[in-house]
Amino acid sequence: LAAELDIDLWTLDALWWNPKLGGFGETEVDESGTEILPEVVQAVQLQRFGLERYLQEFIRDNWERIPEFRGWQLYEEDGEPVGYEYRANEIGRIDLLAHHKTEPAWLVIELKRAQTSDDTIGQLLRYMGWIKKNKAAPGDRVQGMVVCQSLDARMEYALMIVQNVDLLLYEIDFHLRKPNQMD
Repeated sequence: LAAELDIDLWTLDALWWNPKLGGFGETEVDESGTEILPEVVQAVQLQRFGLERYLQEFIRDNWERIPEFRGWQLYEEDGEPVGYEYRANEIGRIDLLAHHKTEPAWLVIELKRAQTSDDTIGQLLRYMGWIKKNKAAPGDRVQGMVVCQSLDARMEYALMIVQNVDLLLYEIDFHLRKPNQMD
């Protein structure tokens, strides 16, 4: 079940023992035809959203330390940083928006954990188009970047055609250790 829901066993255990999951209401069916309680689907979506939010905050807070973003700065308006959750009017919020420090170029970054590649690329291209129309000066370059945990075949095929979109895969590495004086 953990593999089907793409969650770890700790999260599954927490969901399983959640008192709100005690009753059986209507179920949803996933891609494989497996029925899933709506509360489980909602809880998993919330967990994934949380992880995406943490990734977004990590990148924002560590922008200057990430080699792939050298030369870029989070977008500012009137000297205020606004490139985090940038509001693109009627089409949504851009996860991260950057402008190149020395070149006439924009970078639209879409972070994903739990969405299909087709949706991700479409969403990113929509945001890039909005920036080109509403923010970029004539001749400015608009680039896109997807930051996600894994690459699937759909994303790989899409990226073969879309020349101005890059991909970064993230990994989380967490360790606990005793301090040296306690060995």
